[in-house]
Amino acid sequence: MCEKEVVHVDDDMIRTLIAMDQRARKLVQAEKDRRSAAKAEIAQEKQELADSYQRHAQEYIRKMKEKADQKNARQLAQAEENFRQVEASLEKQYQQNKERWIRELVDRCI
Repeated sequence: MCEKEVVHVDDDMIRTLIAMDQRARKLVQAEKDRRSAAKAEIAQEKQELADSYQRHAQEYIRKMKEKADQKNARQLAQAEENFRQVEASLEKQYQQNKERWIRELVDRCI
């Protein structure tokens, strides 16, 4: 082979290597882009799941608070009814016994 042919072959090899390197760089960049896109998608899905969980948790808390408020209202109403019954019973006892109690107090004081 003469010197011109060697230089020509070397140039072809260099061009081939450069072309291969460019294709490899494009493939690597495409994979980097795909990986970045996958990471972004995963981050978005993670945020959507967190938001969904937060919404469900808030709805659950709202329902539990509503149930607790209803239960408290029922208990309060029952306590008020019990109080009214006790009050009425005491008032009845007072009305039935007030004259006797007054006499007893007067008798004990005299």
